[in-house]
Amino acid sequence: MSKKLKTIGEMTQEERKLLNSELCARIPFGVICKGEYQEEASYRRPYGGWVKVKGTIEGTDNVNGDFGREKYFIIEGQSCPDSTVYPYLRPLVGECGMTTEEFEELRVLCPNILYNCTKDDSWVIKFDDKYSTSPDQIGQMNRLINSLKTKQFDYCGLIESRLAVRVTKKNNPYNK
Repeated sequence: MSKKLKTIGEMTQEERKLLNSELCARIPFGVICKGEYQEEASYRRPYGGWVKVKGTIEGTDNVNGDFGREKYFIIEGQSCPDSTVYPYLRPLVGECGMTTEEFEELRVLCPNILYNCTKDDSWVIKFDDKYSTSPDQIGQMNRLINSLKTKQFDYCGLIESRLAVRVTKKNNPYNK
């Protein structure tokens, strides 16, 4: 059973900043988000007037904007306050986690970064000490992070912090 996502009231300021920065950083990589929206619309009714419509939407049309005090993300044409937007992310290990092929692809892409999966399914990244601060090492780390973003892996612990939706076989929006 999955844990309920944190509401804006449950998030610390640091968690909210991390979530917003991760959402913005992943927009160019086609992250799919879940968000809530509320709009006022006029419908033909006997008494007329405006009616508030609420809903949940999922999609990739993630353009962010800052409108005064509230930040919004546009998902499939709907403006969703940032406090209701959560990305769908893949865990590094487990169901829908990194495959052996993806793991080997990273080893080729970043040969001086040592990583492996431990017995308890943790994912460990270590720097090869002889290259620890070289420009080549920094370039490889950037390639590694961009590769993880491209495949929508959660490398910041957002799923465990209840700030992202865990991708499973049942809810995987990237396989549609």
